[in-house]
Amino acid sequence: MARFVARRPRGLLQLKGSGPQCGWEMFEPTALVDFLYKAFFALIIIRSILSWVPDLGHRFPALVHAVSQITSPILDPIRRVMPPIGGLDLSPIVAILLLALARDLLKAALLMLP
Repeated sequence: MARFVARRPRGLLQLKGSGPQCGWEMFEPTALVDFLYKAFFALIIIRSILSWVPDLGHRFPALVHAVSQITSPILDPIRRVMPPIGGLDLSPIVAILLLALARDLLKAALLMLP
């Protein structure tokens, strides 16, 4: 007969609430992995849109520079391996697929931890 033992969840601490009810609560590391994936996904989409609409780059140069600095370490190596096909840069699509694969592998590894 199997015996189930309640374990305290392993994870990162997160400050919840404000005022007298505030306190530190645990949240799952897989939630952090999901958050990082969604953030990079959004930044890659924003960079793609900014490349299609050059006028936005002139209006918001700080935004364009920040997004470019954050996404370049992911997109530049893919661009070196896979040049544009017919003038179309497919590196954002490949980056999103690779990030999704990395997210799934990390979540699976984190769920296997004791």
